[in-house]
Amino acid sequence: MQSPEGSPLPLAPVQSIKVDPPPATPPVGRPKLVASQITSQFSGPMPPPEYLAHYEQICPGSADRMLTMAEKEAEHRRATETTIVSAQINHYNKQFLEARRGQFCALVITLAALGAGVYTAIHGHEIAGSVIGVGGIGGIVATFILGRAKREAGEDEVQPQPPPSGTRKRKDRRR
Repeated sequence: MQSPEGSPLPLAPVQSIKVDPPPATPPVGRPKLVASQITSQFSGPMPPPEYLAHYEQICPGSADRMLTMAEKEAEHRRATETTIVSAQINHYNKQFLEARRGQFCALVITLAALGAGVYTAIHGHEIAGSVIGVGGIGGIVATFILGRAKREAGEDEVQPQPPPSGTRKRKDRRR
């Protein structure tokens, strides 16, 4: 509780109250009250057999309905798990095929760069041919080396990219 100014109100100290204990024996003519509590707990789709029998006594056919419900739930759970596992397998297969396509494309690009470099070198431009050939191979090799280094470092997650260069704040460079 708070005062109108918004500061908390001070609390009064707690006072103890003395209560006389009940007499050891109840007075004559008054019955003694006894309270007991029984707690039972179970987990799972089906209650224990003794409770199931009580359900059946109260509502005939309820035990069969509970068994049918538990069987359908188990069947549904297994079907769902099968679907999830199948989806995960398909996902991994697609990732594998995508990686293979990337490797094939890298091979084609590398061979094309080598072919263009050799063709250029044969026609009298040796420096340009070697730049084209080494550049094509170097890009692919660098990609494989960096990719392997990231996997070994455990950086397979997608890293946040910096904003495009046009949106970066420029530092004031005074001399």
